[in-house]
Amino acid sequence: MDKEIDYLLTKADLSNYTDNFKQIGVAKVEHFLDVDDETLERDIGLTKIQTRRLRRFFAQIQGESKQRGTSSEGVTSASAPKKRKQAILSFGRSGQLQVLKNDSAPEKKPWEKYLLPNPHTERLKFYKSVVPQIY
Repeated sequence: MDKEIDYLLTKADLSNYTDNFKQIGVAKVEHFLDVDDETLERDIGLTKIQTRRLRRFFAQIQGESKQRGTSSEGVTSASAPKKRKQAILSFGRSGQLQVLKNDSAPEKKPWEKYLLPNPHTERLKFYKSVVPQIY
């Protein structure tokens, strides 16, 4: 893992972004652990597909270094995949397919993102009352 960031970028065919990485302080492959996807997209200018490709090649390099026995501490825990919300499909008593979600947070309705939190005019109050019916 003591390789330069150029090695990772060349392997992922993104070597034209080398200067951008060095500007934000990522000079070695192990520094890549501290960079999140949002920073890659916003500050460096990568697309989501390029970000995923870079993460995949990073995991590959990390696996190679583990096989050689040169893994550094903290590398494995920081690169663990993020947990995603999972849904479980099952048939209920009535025979209909049900979706059982695996999270404890209350589910938001999709139209709630269009509601105004504090409507202060009659027009905005009207819009807030109509949005759930339209959606």
